[in-house]
Amino acid sequence: MQIKEQNITNQLIAALGEGVYGVDSREVCTFINPAALDILGYELDEVLGKDQHALFHHHRPTGELYTHTDCPIHLTLKDGMRRQVNELFIHKDGHFIPIRLIVTPIEDVDEIVGAVVAFSDMSDLIEAQAAMRSERDLFAQGPVSVLVWDLESHWPLSFASENVTNLFGYSAQQMTDVSFRYAECVHPDDLAGVAAEVEQFVRKNRNKWEQHYRIIRPDGSIRYLHDYTISERNSSGKIVQLHGYLIDETRQKKLEQALTEMATTDGLTGLANRRHLMNELEAECARFRRMGNAISVLMLDLDHFKRINDTWGHAAGDAVLSHFSETIKSLIRKTDHIGRLGGEEFVIVLPETTAQGALVFAEKVRSCIHESTVIFETIAITYTVSIGIASCTDRKAENADSILQKSDQALYQAKTKGRNCVVSVDVCNVSNGSTS
Repeated sequence: MQIKEQNITNQLIAALGEGVYGVDSREVCTFINPAALDILGYELDEVLGKDQHALFHHHRPTGELYTHTDCPIHLTLKDGMRRQVNELFIHKDGHFIPIRLIVTPIEDVDEIVGAVVAFSDMSDLIEAQAAMRSERDLFAQGPVSVLVWDLESHWPLSFASENVTNLFGYSAQQMTDVSFRYAECVHPDDLAGVAAEVEQFVRKNRNKWEQHYRIIRPDGSIRYLHDYTISERNSSGKIVQLHGYLIDETRQKKLEQALTEMATTDGLTGLANRRHLMNELEAECARFRRMGNAISVLMLDLDHFKRINDTWGHAAGDAVLSHFSETIKSLIRKTDHIGRLGGEEFVIVLPETTAQGALVFAEKVRSCIHESTVIFETIAITYTVSIGIASCTDRKAENADSILQKSDQALYQAKTKGRNCVVSVDVCNVSNGSTS
């Protein structure tokens, strides 16, 4: 199942219109998609196994050497931080390519083993932004849509360039009809923010404004916009209209979302991966120390999981892990967090939950798993789970590492008691309780 999912992922990356490549910890290219090769002008065998920085990122336009230590890919491999920057790559023929670069680290347990680099050729966008300073009619067939807003309620339009149909799904004639209002296009979740920006723009008598928001087309599809707006004034200097120059950044946003999901999500179960889970636990512990109330952390381990793999194969094991994940997701609250630490170990963070509340929830999980059956092909598989709980009500007492360690100790007690049981430790009052 994991091999199949990896093949699907590789096919999706290959099909992307944006450039994507991967590097290992030595900054050597391990894979690259066709779009990236097309942008850079290289063949596959000219890039794979090569130092990507030395190949197409080695000099600045001035001729100055661009050292590895300044490279955003190198920095991400060192500190594990995701980066999004504007850069210049060097085409095989020697010309520079302005790009928008996103670097996302790849981790194995707690070690950074490589990075995924996604980039877009920004040449067309930069040219379009320069062209915005020309007359608006020059944009009629170009990549930038132009609207002129009147400052009336919900913003009627007095002008729309002919190319708005590609972006909005409405014709220029429809958008400039007396009954049409631009506010109807803006996504409801973004409308208040856009309205506040417009109000502030006019009140502060500003000359230009940039904003990113979503619109909804007539067919219900969503587009992400980069809106660059300038003001038109009358002879007395009062703002009378707003000229919006709009660029569709939907593809870039979807790529960013996909890369974020790859960086934060466990591929098999769809749950948070170890790093993302620890970030969520740190945030909840910090909130707990500020606000008080209570916090509980559950560590869960599938009992005798190795037997499942040894008896029916790893595909059966994957089916059990997926079943367990879906079961847990159906039981938790929206405010709870669940992630896979690795293998058959999972963690659930229960904010504002006392030891007693966590114990009731954990017993519900244990019982639900104990009574369920996983059907894999023609095989009926049953399994159980052991759970350790660490709870705290003293906001000065615990940090993320400490409370996680104590939930692990409680899990060890549950396993030594015979498994398929729950052990709870109140780390503030140093009193233990258990149920089976």
